[in-house]
Order: sequence, then C-alpha cells, then structure tokens
Amino acid sequence: MYVTYKYSKYLFYTSFLFLMSSFLIFLYDSFTSSVIIFILFLSSVSHWKTPDNNTLKMLDMIIVKIIGVFYIINSFYTDEYYRALSSNLGISIFIFYMIEYLLDFYKNNQWIIFHMAIHIYSAYLFILFLFVERNRLLCF
Repeated sequence: MYVTYKYSKYLFYTSFLFLMSSFLIFLYDSFTSSVIIFILFLSSVSHWKTPDNNTLKMLDMIIVKIIGVFYIINSFYTDEYYRALSSNLGISIFIFYMIEYLLDFYKNNQWIIFHMAIHIYSAYLFILFLFVERNRLLCF
C-alpha cells in the first residue's frame, strides 16, 4: 500500500484526533487510557508522515493490535452497555478495514477514505467510552 503525500497528508491529519482524545481522557483522570491512546497517536502520526517506511508501518500495526486486545479484555470486566459499545467499535472497524483492504487490493485510492473513517470513528468512541464510564461512576 504505497501512498503519496497527496493522500497520506489526510491520514496524517486525522491521526491528530487521537491526540485530542488522549488529552480529553487525561483531563478526566483516566491516565492509563490516555497513555495508550497517546502511544497510538505517536505511532499513527509517525507512520503517515512517512508512509513508505515499512518499519513504522509494522510498529503502527503492532500497537493497533495490542490496543485492540487491551480494549477487548477490558470489555469483559465492564457492564453490558460498555460491551455493546466495544462490540460496535470492533465490528465497524473490521468492516471499514475489509473495505479498505479490498479497495487497496484493486488499486483504488478511495481506501484512504475508509482508513480516515477508522481514525475518526476510533477517536470519537474513545471519548464516548470515557463519558460512559464517567456517567456510570457518577450515577452510583
């Protein structure tokens, strides 16, 4: 998946949504999640700044997988509503990824739109998870 700067700049910019998510989560005292998402931000930004660097790509993919496993494991230790949100995130990202993969396989540059959707959707749901957690804690 070779990307020129003409297209990678959009993925580079949407990677900054993870920084925003990390900052907002840090403000609400969820240090572990904030650090995890900040690491995702760093790997994503470094990869999309130089998308032809295979080492950064592999590092980014490893970090994404580790974070995915972290959130899957955490979803087992939370309530039903959080599990539903986690399932929604996982299924949606998987569908976006499969469409992105097929478009890239057929050399269609519109795969970038689906990868940007993964960035946007993930960053939004990280923040949503935070407020769901906070509201659950505030209700008790």
